[in-house]
Amino acid sequence: MIGSILEGKYEIQKKIGTGGFGTVYRGLDLKLRRQVAIKILNATADTESFRERFHREAEALARLNHPHIMTVFDCGEHEDRPYLVMELINGPSLEKLMTRATLQLEQVYSLALQICRAMEYAHS
Repeated sequence: MIGSILEGKYEIQKKIGTGGFGTVYRGLDLKLRRQVAIKILNATADTESFRERFHREAEALARLNHPHIMTVFDCGEHEDRPYLVMELINGPSLEKLMTRATLQLEQVYSLALQICRAMEYAHS
């Protein structure tokens, strides 16, 4: 997948991580020359129900505009698998942040508050 060009617009550069039904890569928007995150549905999860869920996620995220929720830029299909192009947020994942060191109470409070605000916005 590394080095692939999606629809002539996005170059996949590096794997960032794998989740329940998708893999996220660091990519480059070739037209706007900016770094992006590209989530591609895993082949093992490529069923009709996962495709529907993937598209619902893309549509829901695309409607949101909040400082603690990444922005969706585009979506499409590559090699018959759906993908989603999003804002690339640099830094460690919450999981890595929590396992690298003991967080101070103020840090936990700040992170929890950001997550709660994003969840409140998404569910409103």
